[in-house]
Amino acid sequence: MTTSSETDKNQDIMDLLLKTLRGGYYNLDHVKDQLSADKDFEEIGIDSLDMTTFFIEIEDKYKVDLPVDGSASLNTITAIRKFIEEHAPTPASQ
Repeated sequence: MTTSSETDKNQDIMDLLLKTLRGGYYNLDHVKDQLSADKDFEEIGIDSLDMTTFFIEIEDKYKVDLPVDGSASLNTITAIRKFIEEHAPTPASQ
């Protein structure tokens, strides 16, 4: 079961993805309709260049270093949220 905090963070990550895709060739309404916490980004049709840009945005916002070779495992909103929860600095260590 997903908690309210997890749902909020999932939504923040989704919003960041949509912001990253804005201005590109994507039909954002279609992406919004397809996007869910556990939907694989590739199934939605997001290309690798846009995913790289999205990962840079995630790293900047959440102060994490996403693994270069691990991006295949970070293929859903949920996977990214869990990675952030496990690797983001705690407020005391910032």
